[in-house]
Amino acid sequence: MLLKTINLNTIFNNIKNIEKETEKIVIPVIKSNAYGHGMVKVFKYLVAKKYKLFGVATYIEAVELLKLNLNVDILIFNSLLKSEYKLLNKYDNVIFSINKKEDYYNINLLSNKKAFIQVDSGMNRAGFKNIDEFNTIVKTATNIIGVYTHTTDDTNVMNQNEIFKKFINNQNFTYIHLGGSSVRKYEVCGNYIRVGLDIYGTNQNNSCLKVSTTIKEIREIDIGESVGYSRKYIAPNNCKIAVLDVGYNDGLNRKLTDYKVLINNKFYSIIGKICMNHMFILIDESVKLNDEVVFFSIHHPIEDYAAYIQTTPYEAFCMIKNAKMKYEI
Repeated sequence: MLLKTINLNTIFNNIKNIEKETEKIVIPVIKSNAYGHGMVKVFKYLVAKKYKLFGVATYIEAVELLKLNLNVDILIFNSLLKSEYKLLNKYDNVIFSINKKEDYYNINLLSNKKAFIQVDSGMNRAGFKNIDEFNTIVKTATNIIGVYTHTTDDTNVMNQNEIFKKFINNQNFTYIHLGGSSVRKYEVCGNYIRVGLDIYGTNQNNSCLKVSTTIKEIREIDIGESVGYSRKYIAPNNCKIAVLDVGYNDGLNRKLTDYKVLINNKFYSIIGKICMNHMFILIDESVKLNDEVVFFSIHHPIEDYAAYIQTTPYEAFCMIKNAKMKYEI
């Protein structure tokens, strides 16, 4: 079984460091189950730390948090179905996104709900590209309290800053924010900043997460014997292997063959093909039953893990599933 060990205080410290660096207030992004870290648990901890505004992607995520009645604002990034707007009408602390004209019309049917309007400065995913259309809605709406955009990458962020400035010029918004962990140091506009990935730890922030399991079996392998499917690993000499009861069903990618895991502060290689529910580690005499096997942590960076399976830390965080969650402070 996989174990996710999450240090909540590390998340809080990462947020404070980002606020110090950017001189902006962080809006913690806790969509997609807080990037796999446990949305409700992270939310409750940060509410206790006096954070008042959080970002989620969907109606379902918002409802899960709103039902907790913790009296903080929940910003929903996505446009919603007309029926979903009506179902959320009973909550005073929901903030809707106006990503297109239809959103504005739907929100106007509700009882004075708060809204942020989104500018499409280059992502081409959601938001207004036409400044006249944007200005018309801002001038006629009485419930828009914030504006935001989303950045693409560090090669385009300065251009996006300039586009965003044109939209917010001479406007009076309480909340002005950009988002994108990897480019936050370039985001010069606004008094807030939305941050997802970096509050959990990467891009030189401390990682709050350790993904690990324990050794359930150790086997002696004779020279010439094979290990696992397709006999991918043939023992070049007598050796010992650890058998782990985790595999690609737990979100551990099959590309992890030859990736190095950490056992007792020493690196060991995964051998053979990753199975649905098992994998094999080539070990030495120092490794024992029930020793911890670490796939990534603050001492074994998620960036290295993600690069090995040819993806990003964003996806790597979200891929891990079927794990027991353990929280530390």
